[in-house]
Amino acid sequence: HVAGVAALIKSEDLTLDDAGMKKQILQFADKKTSLQNKVATGGRLNANASVTQQVAPDATRPSITAVRPVPGSKTRDRTPKIGAAVRDDGIELTKGDIRLSLDGKNRTKFTYNEGTDRLSYTAPRLSYSKHTVKIVATDDAGNVGTKSWRFTVRQ
Repeated sequence: HVAGVAALIKSEDLTLDDAGMKKQILQFADKKTSLQNKVATGGRLNANASVTQQVAPDATRPSITAVRPVPGSKTRDRTPKIGAAVRDDGIELTKGDIRLSLDGKNRTKFTYNEGTDRLSYTAPRLSYSKHTVKIVATDDAGNVGTKSWRFTVRQ
């Protein structure tokens, strides 16, 4: 059924890519409590709405929350674990959508778990001083979420 609806959507708009068709189908699923936590949308396919209605433009920025170390905190750990929840309500983010910098230097060896939306990075040995972390996430629609914070490594 889903493949048939995808074909109908594509016949209406030949410029739509696979991600656009998926978004069209997922946005118009009928929510059903019996399907909550059983399927990705918590609902069932609505072929008519998927084919005849237009997807609203994505204007939601990715959010960056639950950052670690806590902003303004002090730690004795010279190799602190940096972490954050990085998510977008409109689309699944990937590691390629996220930039991490520590003290102005881009860091690429962080991990990002798409299932839990958690970014994790273990810093190299840091000096006893204040340090700045910046995370920038950009979704497929070009919306940008940014979070910067500072923490201190002390003796």
